[in-house]
Amino acid sequence: MGPSLARGGDLDNIAVRILDNVSAGEYSESGMSRVRSRNNNAPVYVISIAADLLGLHPRTLRIYEEKGLVQPARRHQQRLYSDRDLERVRMIRHLTQEVGLNLVGVRLVLEMYERVEYQGSKDAVSWVFERTMRRRRAP
Repeated sequence: MGPSLARGGDLDNIAVRILDNVSAGEYSESGMSRVRSRNNNAPVYVISIAADLLGLHPRTLRIYEEKGLVQPARRHQQRLYSDRDLERVRMIRHLTQEVGLNLVGVRLVLEMYERVEYQGSKDAVSWVFERTMRRRRAP
């Protein structure tokens, strides 16, 4: 992070206040229009901002995208990350740095997580086993 970001966390405090105001439905600075609460899936961060918020290099985010671990929205050839995408990247970093998984292992864990979370499958382990066996048999 640059020197302007290191000064006493002023920027962090400002960002928290702005996000609090947005989530509470406060008025914008001009007082003219109401700021709508942001959806976690709304793509709002360009890659440089997302990387800065995560403490990563933008190339790392591109690698995660190339490996299929994160899929930012695109608008006019520009990647846009949502808050949900940022949380996913934080999970990826945790799995690689704290747990010690490689990116293939991370992908498998994320697939299991999505299967349980979104599809309501309680038999995710069997699904992973079957999927792995099918891939091993494929030429």
